[in-house]
Amino acid sequence: MRVGEIDTLNERYYAEILFEASWEEPKLKGLQKKPFDPTVYWTPQLELVNGIGELHDTIMYSVRHDRQGVATVTEHHKLKGTLWERMELQYFPLDVQDLSISITTSHSSKEMIFVKNFHKPSGADRRVFTDEQEWYLFENVNIETTERIEEYLEDGNNYSVVTCSCHAAR
Repeated sequence: MRVGEIDTLNERYYAEILFEASWEEPKLKGLQKKPFDPTVYWTPQLELVNGIGELHDTIMYSVRHDRQGVATVTEHHKLKGTLWERMELQYFPLDVQDLSISITTSHSSKEMIFVKNFHKPSGADRRVFTDEQEWYLFENVNIETTERIEEYLEDGNNYSVVTCSCHAAR
């Protein structure tokens, strides 16, 4: 996660975020030479919950086969844009802010859930933090998975949500 300007007045911040989702694709088992086509095969249909305005999301896919020929597809996202965040200002000017990205899916929790990958580290890159004269950015990123009920859908399903957050202090 790369964090740019933090705008406490308008409760938003700019970020560049790399994230990925992986799943097994049974239809590609043993087909090492077959490329992945997201219009043909299942995808997680990820949606950003707290994006504001125009976001740039570049998506690429890779496929890895194990020794038994089982295919694991990974959807790689490079997201750039402005994100909304409720700012906690009761301790201003010595405040600490959670800067988060929340991602959900249009698949119900019966079909898909988010699981943290403990083999790949997550972190905030302080070396490219552009607002460092006003803020101190912590490198640690917390990852939390929850479920929500979509109020405007009458299907009664729950949907998985993953929230990744880092902290910035003045």
